[in-house]
Amino acid sequence: MLRGVELLYALGAIDRTSNLTEPMGAHMAEIPLHPMFAKALLESVKMGCAEEMLIIAAMSQIQNAFVNPPNEKHKAVRIHCFLSTSRQRHWDVFFCYVRVLLRVFGCSYQYL
Repeated sequence: MLRGVELLYALGAIDRTSNLTEPMGAHMAEIPLHPMFAKALLESVKMGCAEEMLIIAAMSQIQNAFVNPPNEKHKAVRIHCFLSTSRQRHWDVFFCYVRVLLRVFGCSYQYL
């Protein structure tokens, strides 16, 4: 429990007396995610990348974002390996998202 309180304090969600801070702590308390994701989402609004952070937060809540169609399993595995360029899961999701966007808009994703 002490680690949880320390985390909330480090993120600016509570003050030295363990009361919610305004506005950060109050806003974080309204978001039904891990405090680190709540803080990241709130900060991403200030940085102009809220949409990307929402996608990363949502994708991290599921076990596996990739689909394995039974009739194309080998092709799917090759594509999944290609998209997984990092051992850190959130970067995997981000790079996958960026590559899909580039593909949708007709750009070459080979130069990332």
